[in-house]
Amino acid sequence: MDPSHLLNYLDAPPTLERLYRDDPHAFARAFSAAWDSHSAEPGLAFWHARLDAEGLLTAQPLAPGAESTWRWAEVLSAERARGLLGWAVGLIVLAVLWFKLPELLGWTSWEGPRSNRMRADHFHQRFAPFYVLFPVLVLLARRYRPSTQSMLTAGSVVAALLAIQAFRPLADLSTEAEGVAWLSVLHLPTLLIAVGSALALGRQWRSVEGRMGYLQLVGEGAALAIPLLIVGALLTGLTAALFEAIDIEAWHVLGEWVVPAGLLGVLPIGLLLAGQRPESARLAPLVARVFGPMALAVLTVYFPFLLLSGELNDRDTLLTLNIALIAVLGLVLLIEAERPDVEKHWTDWVGAGLVTLALAADLTAFAFVAGRLAEGGFTPNRLAVVGFNALIAVHFAGMVLPLWRRLAGNGSAPVEAWTARYLTVYTIWSASVVLLFPFLF
Repeated sequence: MDPSHLLNYLDAPPTLERLYRDDPHAFARAFSAAWDSHSAEPGLAFWHARLDAEGLLTAQPLAPGAESTWRWAEVLSAERARGLLGWAVGLIVLAVLWFKLPELLGWTSWEGPRSNRMRADHFHQRFAPFYVLFPVLVLLARRYRPSTQSMLTAGSVVAALLAIQAFRPLADLSTEAEGVAWLSVLHLPTLLIAVGSALALGRQWRSVEGRMGYLQLVGEGAALAIPLLIVGALLTGLTAALFEAIDIEAWHVLGEWVVPAGLLGVLPIGLLLAGQRPESARLAPLVARVFGPMALAVLTVYFPFLLLSGELNDRDTLLTLNIALIAVLGLVLLIEAERPDVEKHWTDWVGAGLVTLALAADLTAFAFVAGRLAEGGFTPNRLAVVGFNALIAVHFAGMVLPLWRRLAGNGSAPVEAWTARYLTVYTIWSASVVLLFPFLF
């Protein structure tokens, strides 16, 4: 259905009603495209309210004189969806070529000079976050159409970060300086995701609703990327087995090109799908409600054993614990974002328990790492771990009391506003690691 039909028949309600009854979903897709460019039409505002009530749209109609709210998921027209998919495929191809550039230049051959292999390692150390998230940033800009000012600001930040990484000296590094370089690689994704929020939200990037909506978009995209990754791995294995059965070696081509394309493509495709799924079809809330109680049970059993083991001095243990804390934070935010608007809900116990145990584990790890810092002096890795544990401890501490007060019936738990404001702190910390650590160490 062509969106222009809807605009042409605004003065003919019976015709619009017939088009809607013939194919409600096609009507909703065409309406979404018309709404993007003609939201001020009074007739479209009526249909917007009706389609939203029917569950075919997720956006709210714009009240007269009100500021537009950010819509992170809504039905798109077939033409626009195909256009975005074409962009996604092209961007994934560019990302794969960026990833394969050292090999295309002959730097990865084990028969070549060692300097070439080092150049290949340094290439990925510089640019891995960029070729992984480059398709995501461009798709966000194409999908949500930010203002020219937002695009220029985001582009300038990405160009500056890219220049810093491109000209960062990596040859003949000491162990400490090499650690700083890897810390930059680990913290750059946070900065690039923050840039993505500016591209997606535009002028709404300061609002609590906009920031929480962006977190929901990222969570839903990541949740959809997981099944895509599993299905892709199964299909790749089956394809290799089919060719092996007729004595054709396919693993070389699959491993060299198809696997990198799949790994680099699951996140942008996941985000593209997430931005078009209605609320009733979202996967992330289901993941949070299934794995939230499971994570609570694991933490309840794991925390005492962690204390008794005395392994908190081990670097791998601390790394695993920090990854678990990030996962717990994501689960709690998803549980809170999708909580029904009722006085009490069973997920309140899950969220409060997860935050409490995670805060206790984080403070314990922080005490151990701070002790090592006092005894052995400052190193980049120790300072980064201490900083991260301190940041996430403050985040959990700001959530735990409101969650328990809500369980006790003493008010609501406005953790969304706290989290939305605290995202700026994570961005500032990541920028400090990327920009200041090279000068400090």
